[in-house]
Amino acid sequence: MQVDAESSTWSPAARCVDITPGLSSCRRLGYRQMRLPNLLNDTTASSLNSTTMVDECDDGEDGLVLMCSLLAPVCIDRPIWPCASLCHNVTAATAGTCRQLLAGVVDCDRLPSDDQLCIAARPNSSTDTNDDDLSHAAARALLHARLRQRRKKPR
Repeated sequence: MQVDAESSTWSPAARCVDITPGLSSCRRLGYRQMRLPNLLNDTTASSLNSTTMVDECDDGEDGLVLMCSLLAPVCIDRPIWPCASLCHNVTAATAGTCRQLLAGVVDCDRLPSDDQLCIAARPNSSTDTNDDDLSHAAARALLHARLRQRRKKPR
C-alpha cells in the first residue's frame, strides 16, 4: 500500500514514543522520540519492513532523513512530510532494494513541493557524510522547511 501526503490524514490520537530499536539509526539525526502512527500509518513501527527500509536506504544523510521522516517522524505538533525533491534525490542515488522499497510505500510525485512546508534535501548533499552532519540533519531540515514557508508569498 502506498501512502502519500495528499491522501494521508494525521491521527488526532498520535502519541510520542521512544524511537524503537529497529529504527535506532534515526537517533543519529539528533532526536530520541518519534510520533506514532508514523507517516506510513504504522502504529507500532516495529515491523521488519521498517527496519529493512532504514538499513537499505541509510547510505547518506538524504537517505536516512527520508526514511526516518516517514518511519520515525520527529515528535512535534504536526507532521512534516519529506519534500518530493528529497524523495527523488534518494531514489535517483540508490539502486536495488532501497529503490524497490521506496516505490512500494511512497509516491515521490505526491509529496509536497519545495515551496511548501516539508523536509528538503540538503543543498549539495552527498552520500559521504560524517556523524556531526547527521546529528543536526533533522533540526536543519525543519529549519529550512520553516524558512521556506515564511518566504512563501500569501495568496
